[in-house]
Amino acid sequence: MGLPPEVLALDLSPSLGDVPLSELFERARTIHAHLASIPASGDRGRSLLCAALAWLAEAEARLALLGVFSPNEDADDLATGDLKYVLVPFYMAELMAAARGGGDPAEDGRALVRALRCLAAFLERCRQYGLFGEVIPDAEDSHSPLDANARRTQKVARFKRAREVEKQLEKLQRLRSNMDRLEKDAEDPSHVLNIDEEVTRRTWLLTIEWAAAQALDQQQVLRQEVEILKVMEERGESRQGGNSGASGTSAQEAPSQSHVSAEMMQKLAAIGASLAGQGRQRQAQAQAEVFRPSHILPTVTVEQQAVKEWREALALQQAREAAASKRAGDESGGSGSEEEGGKGVYEQRAWDDWKDDHPRGYGNSKLRPCAQ
Repeated sequence: MGLPPEVLALDLSPSLGDVPLSELFERARTIHAHLASIPASGDRGRSLLCAALAWLAEAEARLALLGVFSPNEDADDLATGDLKYVLVPFYMAELMAAARGGGDPAEDGRALVRALRCLAAFLERCRQYGLFGEVIPDAEDSHSPLDANARRTQKVARFKRAREVEKQLEKLQRLRSNMDRLEKDAEDPSHVLNIDEEVTRRTWLLTIEWAAAQALDQQQVLRQEVEILKVMEERGESRQGGNSGASGTSAQEAPSQSHVSAEMMQKLAAIGASLAGQGRQRQAQAQAEVFRPSHILPTVTVEQQAVKEWREALALQQAREAAASKRAGDESGGSGSEEEGGKGVYEQRAWDDWKDDHPRGYGNSKLRPCAQ
């Protein structure tokens, strides 16, 4: 992969006394912007990274000499043209981390420690001036394992915020391009210049916020790499000590040690295979449960559940009404037969009494001859 023309056009001369502060910053910023395309293993790439680090170191020294940053100020006290210099230690940390890779764990570890110091200085400057924006900084005791869930939540929030900031920077870049064209055609360029200063300040504030999110995540990664490099360095030293001590041992102990080493390696390989299988199983289980809801999902809608409950209530009511009507019918049927039976007895008794009172029957007495 070839280097970009912007990088090839940079002057790598060691004389920095006549170079303005803004130009030193822009040179280093150009190399940082194309950091992914610069090979750190080649001579040209390493010379570019070393030159960029020298430019940033000179810029940091000049900033300290000029007193641009003061502990008694906030972001509003910083001029728009000085906001970009807040990023100097961040660029230094990124370039230091990219410049390592010589193969020596001790040297790489020292380079990463220097990069961590630069990141700490950048984050402290952001904290001093309140330039984190909506990015959530880590707490002072964030190294505690008890805060793993909180750190994971903060990391996800920082990632989302970084994506939003990138979109806003793209919009500001397009606005800046349109304003450049308007400035050429405007009759009163002062109004355009005022808007341009506001856009420039907003751009640098968003860039610093994006860099703060990247620095917080990069800080955790570099700390882990430093620990790994320390372990590699200790293993290398112990291996060298073992080789020097092994020269004085007898040749009879060598076969037994090799046998023990081979047996140990077989056991470790079996343990590693089992752990790898468990790890893959856990990984697949975790991937399957990533989007699993925290509660049991409903199988029916609210309307369907309401219709179901209404039908059950209606069926229960109909069953109760049917049972009540049946019970009422049984009661009414029994009492009617008893009443009818009693009425017939009374009528029969009344008829018998009437016949006793009227033994000759009952007729029209007016038709009798002697009727009055």
